[in-house]
Amino acid sequence: SEMRARLIGAFEQSLPEVLAEIGQAARDGDAVGVRRAAHTLRGSSAMLGAQRLSSACLRVEHTRGREVAISEADLEELRSLAARTCEALRRELVDDPSSSGAPSTQVGAR
Repeated sequence: SEMRARLIGAFEQSLPEVLAEIGQAARDGDAVGVRRAAHTLRGSSAMLGAQRLSSACLRVEHTRGREVAISEADLEELRSLAARTCEALRRELVDDPSSSGAPSTQVGAR
């Protein structure tokens, strides 16, 4: 649907910034910032049905105390999941004749 296409476009557009926020917060040792950005990404990915990405974000969110929730390897896995998610969402739009076209952005799989 046109609404889903818009939601996917907004998701793709916001994704680089949210991933950058997670990375910067991790480098700064800001556990609260990491969890807040992961929560944002979890919500938007869950809304689109991207369960793997949503689950990965949930794991980041549920770390305890002041511990920084994500290693560089985990961050790279999150980036890779995000890229595969966007690819899958774009394919969904291309395969759906009722959509008004694919959103324009780069990044993202379920």
